[in-house]
Amino acid sequence: MSSSDSEKADERLSCLLKAGKPAGELRPGFATQVWHRIEQGEAKSTGLIEQLTSWLMQPRFAFGMLTAIVLLGAILGGVKGAHSGETAARERYLSMVDPIHTGH
Repeated sequence: MSSSDSEKADERLSCLLKAGKPAGELRPGFATQVWHRIEQGEAKSTGLIEQLTSWLMQPRFAFGMLTAIVLLGAILGGVKGAHSGETAARERYLSMVDPIHTGH
């Protein structure tokens, strides 16, 4: 694309942008009304569930909760595995000592 083509495209774009601008002024107090509506939206009280959810969804708390859940799962898995291992060892021992023993 040559420089004259890009200049023509720039001129057409400039004309389109100028044509797309809204005509007229904003009514008096428009910005004040907008800020007032924003403040009203922020002032709305949220329920306990929404506050708790927003608190827990913050990255530092979410990461902490995820870490706690993973650690709890690992601990519970280790306890369950140790208990299952003890039960299996007990059953093997009983089957060696008393071959007639059928288990549970």
